[in-house]
Amino acid sequence: LSQEYKNEEKTRIYVGGNIGTPLLPVGAEMTEHDLAVVELSSFQLQGIKCSPHVTAITNVTPNHLNWHTGMEEYTEAKANGFRHAPCRRAVLNAENRITAGLGKDVEIPITYFSSRKTAYTEFSLKEGDSAVYVREGKIYLWHDGVEHEIMQADQMLLRGRHNLENLMTAISLTFEYASAESVREVATTFTGVKHRMEPVRVSNG
Repeated sequence: LSQEYKNEEKTRIYVGGNIGTPLLPVGAEMTEHDLAVVELSSFQLQGIKCSPHVTAITNVTPNHLNWHTGMEEYTEAKANGFRHAPCRRAVLNAENRITAGLGKDVEIPITYFSSRKTAYTEFSLKEGDSAVYVREGKIYLWHDGVEHEIMQADQMLLRGRHNLENLMTAISLTFEYASAESVREVATTFTGVKHRMEPVRVSNG
C-alpha cells in the first residue's frame, strides 16, 4: 500500500461483485478507510451516477446486445464507470479500438496498458496520463515522468497473453496503492481461479 494507506491501521480490502461475492451483506461493516475491488457489469454501470475512484475497462466487444439497444448504448454503459465523480483515473486497453477511443477528450488521467507496445512514447498520452507496457520480457510502468520496472513477464504463473493483460490491468489499477514487490508476490504465486484454465489430468505424457 502507498504511504497514505500504510499509515491507516484500520484499512481493510474487500473483493466482490459479479465475481461471485456480493458486497451488500458486508456494506454495514465497511468504513471510509476501507478499499473495495469490485467487478461491475454493464447492466449495473448503465444507471449509476457515482463512479469508482479508479475504473478499468479491459475490452469492449459486441456483447449483451439482447439487453442493450446496440453497441453505442453498451459502450456508453461501460464508460459510465468513469464519467462521474469521484472517479479520478481510468484504466483502458490501448489495443482495443473502442476501449482506447474512450480515453479521448476525457479530463481525468488515463492509464493505458498494452501487451504489444514497448515504450510510453508509443501511446498517445496527455499530461497526467500513464502507461503499462512490455519491453524485452519485462513489464514497465511509466508514471509522472518516471519509468518503473515492475517484473519479468515470464515470472507470472498464469499463461497466455490475456492473463498478461489481466496482470497489466491490475498493475494499472493499483500502482497508487500497491508496491512492485506486492505485485510480484501475487503474480508469482497466484495459480488462477477454480475452473478457469485449470489442469485436469495428464494423459500419455
